[in-house]
Amino acid sequence: MVTPIHNTVRYDAMREHHHHVVCITCKKIMDIESEELDAIKIPDIIAKQNRFIDFSVHFSVICSECLEKAKQKVGV
Repeated sequence: MVTPIHNTVRYDAMREHHHHVVCITCKKIMDIESEELDAIKIPDIIAKQNRFIDFSVHFSVICSECLEKAKQKVGV
């Protein structure tokens, strides 16, 4: 399950560990797999004070499709 994004709950069909890129304009969610992101060191304050289970990274973006639509609106 993906955490609530844009006041909706979305279920994620991808069961493998991955991260998300979310367009703040059209609300599209894109899955990304990245060894670089998977290698992020968990801060000691989290690891020492909690029982760490898992993590994922969430990027908020304006996607390429929305950027292109915006360019077309202003005639760029």
